[in-house]
Amino acid sequence: MNHKICYYGSKKSAKRWLERSWNGKYNFVPFSREITDFSGFSAVCLVEPFESKYDIDDSPKRGTFLSVFQIWKRYLAAINPDISLFLLRYTDRKHPNIIPLLSLEANFDWERRIKNAYPCNINWEDKIELMGESTLNRLTLFFKGHSEQGFIDVVAKVRQILDLVTYQLSVRGKDYFATLWEEEICTYSTQESLRLLSYRWRSYLPYFRTTPFWSELESQKIDDFFSILLLTCSGELDTTDSQSINRKLEEFNSLDAFKKLDQIQVKLNFFNKKYITPEVLGDVLLIDDDTEFHKQMIVSFPDYRITSAYDLREAFDTLTKFPDAFRFIILDLRYGDGPENEGLNLLPWIRKALPGLPVIVASTTTNTVIQRNAIDLGAAYFLSKSSFSITTWKSEFFKALMEGERRPTQSRIHLKSESLEQRPSILIVDDDSDWLERVDRAFTAFDFTLATTSRQARDYVEEKNEFQLIVLDLQLHDLQEDFTDAMELLAFFEQTIPHVPVVAVTRRSDKNLIDRTLGHRNTIDFLRKDHFNITIWNKRLNNYIALGKRKVNSTESDIPIIDTYGESHNPFS
Repeated sequence: MNHKICYYGSKKSAKRWLERSWNGKYNFVPFSREITDFSGFSAVCLVEPFESKYDIDDSPKRGTFLSVFQIWKRYLAAINPDISLFLLRYTDRKHPNIIPLLSLEANFDWERRIKNAYPCNINWEDKIELMGESTLNRLTLFFKGHSEQGFIDVVAKVRQILDLVTYQLSVRGKDYFATLWEEEICTYSTQESLRLLSYRWRSYLPYFRTTPFWSELESQKIDDFFSILLLTCSGELDTTDSQSINRKLEEFNSLDAFKKLDQIQVKLNFFNKKYITPEVLGDVLLIDDDTEFHKQMIVSFPDYRITSAYDLREAFDTLTKFPDAFRFIILDLRYGDGPENEGLNLLPWIRKALPGLPVIVASTTTNTVIQRNAIDLGAAYFLSKSSFSITTWKSEFFKALMEGERRPTQSRIHLKSESLEQRPSILIVDDDSDWLERVDRAFTAFDFTLATTSRQARDYVEEKNEFQLIVLDLQLHDLQEDFTDAMELLAFFEQTIPHVPVVAVTRRSDKNLIDRTLGHRNTIDFLRKDHFNITIWNKRLNNYIALGKRKVNSTESDIPIIDTYGESHNPFS
């Protein structure tokens, strides 16, 4: 059997040692960024410690010695779980996945080593000591952050600022740009965030360059973009010179920074959740015959473990064999050339056999009769594929997690029937002053009451008690890190004002936190600050408040359909 083996290392001598073990049966291929599919390889060999030859200014020189195998193991486990991963080292250690370089003599028995190696999809890395600084530990710090400010948090903050500027320009016109430049972009806080964005990225580049997914990040040209962004948004603007203002406005618009930062955030978030700090919110069964849609969902939602079923029979067999394995189901309605409502045939069986398992219908159909039938037959939500949105679909998935934790007959929240005032009153509980100022300026249609501590929030509720919505940041500085105090505050809202919907907001999420948060009956959603978008949030806040205007009873047919733009409507109204 001819084996193809990929090797990766910074030492030129490693190639010579590998060639010494060649006996005509093996083809050794050095790793390059063009290699993204390892299905044709029998093994991957990492020569450790790996020497990173680039520092912050990209000058080739002697760099830090890194241990890279942990991330490679996670990467290979996800895309090629059957491949063997070997660590080639100059020290001898008894382990099936460690090969001493000095033992690579002619006719080395690769066949036996490949057969006896531990696969990548089981845990064996804890038994291996690191030979250099851990790339995984460094990138974990990159994403978790310094002083609780991870890189994606910084990206999100810059996105919020740029989103606000773009929104205000669309409302007030380009003549308002000079004012926005002084009030939003030229502030110390914004400039500090822009500098931090560029500096931190370049500081961690040596670690990203050693990962197997570096080519995908490199294609985004992130370093060039951050440099241009910092240059474009820096410096004073002569407010008396109209030509200078127009030139800067043109530079700002052509950069399209909000969209680019969103792409960077999605890409980095995927790699973080998949290979750096894995976070699985739940197992999901996706029933759809479109293989490309399966790939899109897996890439778009790395914090869910998605099991694929490509037809209704396969789905039925999977659910019969593993009835308690999934938190919710995503169901397409059309399969091949069949009718556009074929998927409805599975819903009655799911409702009867698995009554507590939420089903989200994701379809391209615009037939309102079919949509109504799906809700009648037990679907919890209906999402339009043609208007796919990661942020909005994530929100619906959170709601599905909530539904799975509650009894099917339990009403979602108690809602008051009083008519709302012209400007709905919203209580925001948050201690991030920059965030509060931006929200207050962006959403002028609402009457905000701002509470910066949990005590203030309790006082406002007990004194005023006239809110139509509460937006609560779970990570207030005066709350415990284990979220116990946040849960007590949610319980207080549930007991004191059970008719008022509560939206939980944070920059962090995990399965336990979501379960605890959405376990409170009037907590209706869980939103992430790092996915903030003024247009979408404006519509969502209106939708949440609209829920308080009508009675929601316990029948599943009254569950509103929410499309990917956040528009809420009931198919029976």
